[in-house]
Amino acid sequence: MPTDWNAANAADEYLAAADALDWLDLGYRLVFDALDLDHPQPGPVLDYGCGPGQVARYVADTYGHQVIAVDVAPAMLDQAAAHPHPLVRLHRVTDQALPFLADGTVAAALSCFVFVEQAHRSTQVAISREVRRVLRPGGRFAVLTTHPDSAGIPFSYFQFGEPGRSYQPGDAMTTRITTAQGSLVLQDYFWPVEVYRSALTEAGFVDVSCQAPVPPHPALGRETTPHPPVLLVTGTAPGPAAPGDPNTH
Repeated sequence: MPTDWNAANAADEYLAAADALDWLDLGYRLVFDALDLDHPQPGPVLDYGCGPGQVARYVADTYGHQVIAVDVAPAMLDQAAAHPHPLVRLHRVTDQALPFLADGTVAAALSCFVFVEQAHRSTQVAISREVRRVLRPGGRFAVLTTHPDSAGIPFSYFQFGEPGRSYQPGDAMTTRITTAQGSLVLQDYFWPVEVYRSALTEAGFVDVSCQAPVPPHPALGRETTPHPPVLLVTGTAPGPAAPGDPNTH
């Protein structure tokens, strides 16, 4: 079964684990660079699957963007609301829909370790379609996930999948995050690289690409391994970019 983020203490345990291992070491810097958040862009940034809100607050503090942070779990949103930020707006998502956002109103979007939690590829496509709807033409969408080719490989702070096991698309896959606070066990699903890529393509994104950085990479913190811990998939909403947009192709 998928991880129940509304179960007793689930959100608290996730926040404690993320803080203990320094969540930026999970590859989030790759996302910020891919979205070129250093440059002003018209419109807010969408954080789809914001969890307890650390990423949204970091983007607001570091880059000065307004952030629309959304999640399916009320317990996660409660965690985020406990640390309010003047540039962060919180919303709950149901059925992958963003009815509170009009078409083409978001400058950039990110979704980190959300697609790997989906038991069905169709949900990944539905999320991608809704993100494309709200992105302005030329806006970028960045999806960060654990790298499927490294299933079963022990990293310094986490392991997804069991050593020696061969996974098929959609198979349930346990992820363990280990910190000084203890071990957090999550229920994820195995999806090959091409599934992540095709979800964005089917949703209508263009210029879809994948990156699989291998440590030592400055965005991957303290890892020292020949295996790629994470996969970054990016796509562009079709149509002409806004004048002066640094992402103009």
